[in-house]
Amino acid sequence: MALGDIKIVDAAGHNVVPTRVYQTASGSTAIKAGEPVVLTTIGTSVYASAAADADPTIGTDYLAGIAAGASTHTASVAGTVEVYMPLPGVVYRGKAKSAAAANTDAEILALANKRGIFDLTSSVYTLDTAAADGATNGLIYTGTGNAGTSEVDFVISIRTTNLGF
Repeated sequence: MALGDIKIVDAAGHNVVPTRVYQTASGSTAIKAGEPVVLTTIGTSVYASAAADADPTIGTDYLAGIAAGASTHTASVAGTVEVYMPLPGVVYRGKAKSAAAANTDAEILALANKRGIFDLTSSVYTLDTAAADGATNGLIYTGTGNAGTSEVDFVISIRTTNLGF
């Protein structure tokens, strides 16, 4: 995966976005700072893991947040990962899957309030802005970003987090 795929651009009035430490399973995919982290299974597993392609889906995936640092597990030893909590109002930024889909202010503005998902292609997390808007998509685009770098801002739906179940 790639370091710093997703970053915080607005802490929603907080001095800093609080973090929480989750356990990670031995042998699981390494998590780098700036990558989305999901809870493996609510209520039956203590582990968090790297998000998969097309996550998060409301009712299926529980997004723990965005990794604040790298996970510490190895192939044979469990570890931990520190994660920024997905609090309401915190605004994140990531690159659009297709740079051409977000390289003008008008294209980014047209995404306002569209619900989306992460794309995981070639070990890089991007925003699949071309995915159909869906009631179960766990990200909500704000209509802001940086057209010069094809980056799009979003918030995380509380309904797809471990804070909203």
